[in-house]
This record gives sequence, C-alpha cells and structure tokens, in this order.
Amino acid sequence: MSHQNPADPVFIWNAVTGARPAPRHTESQVALPDRNGRTASASGGLMKQFLTTALLLSGSALAATSTGTLTINATVNASCTLASSTLNLGNYNFVSGSAGTANLAVTCNVPTLFTVSADQGKNYSGGLRMKHTSLDQYLNYTMVTTPVGFSTGAVPLGGDFSTNVAVLVTATGAQVASAGNYSDVVTLTLEY
Repeated sequence: MSHQNPADPVFIWNAVTGARPAPRHTESQVALPDRNGRTASASGGLMKQFLTTALLLSGSALAATSTGTLTINATVNASCTLASSTLNLGNYNFVSGSAGTANLAVTCNVPTLFTVSADQGKNYSGGLRMKHTSLDQYLNYTMVTTPVGFSTGAVPLGGDFSTNVAVLVTATGAQVASAGNYSDVVTLTLEY
C-alpha cells in the first residue's frame, strides 16, 4: 500500500466501475502562480496579493493634481477726529493787545495727511470779531491755523496716531471796548 503525499491531489475510486475520476483539490491545496511565477494559496496569500494590488491601483488613480488660487483682500479706512477746545485770552491789553494759542488734537486710526480750515465765526463783519455778552460791541481779532498736518508719532499697540493743530488768536491793541466779557465761536473743519 502506497502512502499519499498530503500535498498531492485527493483521488476517489469508483467502487462499481473501477474508474478513477479526475483529481479533486481542496481549497487549501490549490497553488496558483502569480505574474512573477510565485505561488500563493487561494485562501491566503493570493487574496492578500489581490487586496494589495487593488489598494495600489486605487492610490494611483488619485495621483493627478490640480491647483487653484485664493485671493484675499482687506480695506483699511482712515478715521480722524478733531478735538474742540476753549481759548481764554485773559484780560485785554489796550496797548499791546492780547494773544493766545490753542492746541487742538487731531487723532487718526492710521497715519493720515490732513488739512484744517476755519469759518468766519458768528460775528464776522469785515473781519473776525468777539461780541460783548450783553452789549452790541465787538472786539476784533485775527486767527491763524496750521492748515496742513500729518497724524503720526509713536503709539502703543492698538492706539491711535495723533498730532496737535496750533490755532493762534490775537486781539489787536488800541481798540475801543466797553468792560465785560467778549466771545466768538469758530467752526474748524478737518479734511483727510
């Protein structure tokens, strides 16, 4: 009696006819060559090879690339303010007159070129005038403003850029005026 190699095909004899059918293979005994001549069982290595190949093919299908651009824009708008103030010339000097300077702050969120202009006040008549609080009398004066400036300077992070606008007011001497208080209101316009 010969011994059958476990790796050999399994043979089944037909007890009636004596014929021997074609060999039948079990799943674990099938050995199929791959494209490199190596063999792997259908239940193990061959399936692993198939899955690996499928994964490689799916990866190569995503290998192509295309590029686009994203444009990002922002706008910084300048915003400035001009402070208001009151200038007191003190006691009027009939000989030399009286003068004073007001420093008005111009504050901007970014460094900004600006101009400052003034109107003619509330009592203008041939010139700027301050009016007596209760009498119909006036005291003439002149005003000089810094017409052009630039808001700059060292500021803390998140702070503002600022500078001062000088306004020089002079009430000339030798004017005839009654005792009392005189005043005028001038509107300054900041352009930037």
